[in-house]
Amino acid sequence: MTDIPSYVKITTRIPNGSPLTYQQMDNNLTTLQHLVPVGSIVMWGMDTLPATFLECDGSSLVIPTDPSDNQYELYQVLGTYYNHAGTPGGEFSVPDSRGGFYRHLDTVNNTDPDYQTRVVGSVQLDEFKAHTHTTEFNITSSGSQLKPWGSQASNDREITSSSAGGAETRPINIAMRYIIKALSTAPVA
Repeated sequence: MTDIPSYVKITTRIPNGSPLTYQQMDNNLTTLQHLVPVGSIVMWGMDTLPATFLECDGSSLVIPTDPSDNQYELYQVLGTYYNHAGTPGGEFSVPDSRGGFYRHLDTVNNTDPDYQTRVVGSVQLDEFKAHTHTTEFNITSSGSQLKPWGSQASNDREITSSSAGGAETRPINIAMRYIIKALSTAPVA
């Protein structure tokens, strides 16, 4: 762990109400593990996952029947909600967020054009907002000429610009892993 300068005081409270510093949280993993509930999805900026998390990669796990099974808590939260066509019978799946962006579910603001049909976990495919790029020109006896917008002649023609850009439309981004809390306590080695 990186040493935290003494002037930095990050605090939180545990269930009994007493404050914890960052150092105490790191030293008391049992307490820290209960601050994040099973089923929580968080971004993770490292290649190695914490012991109580799984990557959100659509993996399937056997549906547990024994409460002592490592996947029991996660199954109690997820059930088969994230199952997909490839999920075998008798198994449940974790969400698959590889290559996607999360979008907060819009239930009332109408900022998502599909807000009336979206539910938690639904996937919205990539899309461009509808728009056009058109230039008109007029063929005359002296050759082609660009013409003012709105004027028309019987020998008008339209041209469309050539394609430009890459394989997708995307904002500047940083690759992270989305992981889901699978166990409330770390498994005993």
